[in-house]
Formats: sequence, structure tokens, C-alpha cells
Amino acid sequence: MSIDAEGFDLKVLKSNSFEKYSPKVILIEILGIGKISEVLDNEVYVFLLNYGYDLYLRTGNTFIFKK
Repeated sequence: MSIDAEGFDLKVLKSNSFEKYSPKVILIEILGIGKISEVLDNEVYVFLLNYGYDLYLRTGNTFIFKK
């Protein structure tokens, strides 16, 4: 799943039924993250952790999470 919703990325994630649709990989744009350590407090990161996703890779503003 690839999400780039211009600031509404978390809303898009929350609208998904992860019990029904559980993609193996999620690509999502997260703006305002300089150092990779700053992602630990990000709402998107915390949300995806709760659904069993781990941060796999970052390329620019795109973060790739794997289940």
C-alpha cells in the first residue's frame, strides 16, 4: 500500500480495516522528520507499530514499513 495524501496520511491509515486488509508493505510520506530517531514520536509510526509493522527503510520523506 502506498499513501501520499498531503498531510492526511494518518486519516487514510485509520480509515483502513487492518483486520480485513493487511498489506505486507506500506509506503507512506512523513514530513518534518530530520533524524531517523525523530520518527519514534511520530503518530504514523506509533499507529503502524500497534498493527505489527516495523520500519524497514527510509528514502527521503518516504518511510517503508513491513509486517
